[in-house]
Amino acid sequence: QTLPVGVDCQAVVPDFATAAVASDSCSSVLTRSQTPAAGSSVSVGTHTVTVSVTDESGNVGTCTVTLTVIDNNAPVGDCPAERTVDAGLGCQVAVPDFTAALLATDNCTAAEALVKTQSPAAGTLLNAGAAQTLTATFTPADPANYIGGTVATTNDVTKAAAEVRA
Repeated sequence: QTLPVGVDCQAVVPDFATAAVASDSCSSVLTRSQTPAAGSSVSVGTHTVTVSVTDESGNVGTCTVTLTVIDNNAPVGDCPAERTVDAGLGCQVAVPDFTAALLATDNCTAAEALVKTQSPAAGTLLNAGAAQTLTATFTPADPANYIGGTVATTNDVTKAAAEVRA
């Protein structure tokens, strides 16, 4: 069975023991249990749940269930503020590095561990005067735990027109 994590990056183990089908030809009283217990919290990853059925004589039958917990919650970002950048003598603007100003959080990955990238990359030269849009994207540092794609935020970069001096 596959379960998504909650906001705390944990999933609650379901009650597999109650659903277990068991019979015993010599005993009418069967006690079911499981480890980890139903209602326990588990983190992202694959977990083995052992279900046991015990009869009145103490005989135990067991089976295992694989429980897979996935992180399918995308990180959340807050766009950096818009900036106006003056064109240099060559009528071009170097794209600033917006990644430090991109505030990001995730339910399973610490903010400082998130990998932030931007496109176009910092330092890319853009021509002055043309409408340009900078898209900053970020992804969790643990993409094996996150099922999904990158999250993008868009920031318009407004460039001032180049000055003409006589």
